[in-house]
Amino acid sequence: MNSNNGCVGEPLLHPEIINFMITARKNFHTGTILLITNGILLLQQSNEFWQVAHDYRVSIFLTHYPVNIDISVIRNKARQFEVEIRCSDEPVNNFIKSPVNLSGDGNYKITGLF
Repeated sequence: MNSNNGCVGEPLLHPEIINFMITARKNFHTGTILLITNGILLLQQSNEFWQVAHDYRVSIFLTHYPVNIDISVIRNKARQFEVEIRCSDEPVNNFIKSPVNLSGDGNYKITGLF
């Protein structure tokens, strides 16, 4: 299953991210579950987050944005919990700016991303 066209926003901002990882694996027993993030919030995640990523075989993909984060520290944390970390090779130099309804009750299709 490829749902790249549904990726909008930073998943680590959502307070239910741990439950999302569990639910994803319970519904998709095989294959890769890839959490795509800019990585800024990874080191603020609880040990429970990292343990769930390990237990439910969720890989983490760091998009290479021009932000100041120490990927080696993130890799060490992931290694501690035996969580796979992947990184994009090339930095992202273009950004999509689209209107997002923060209340969550809008029509996501009007963003033009779907």
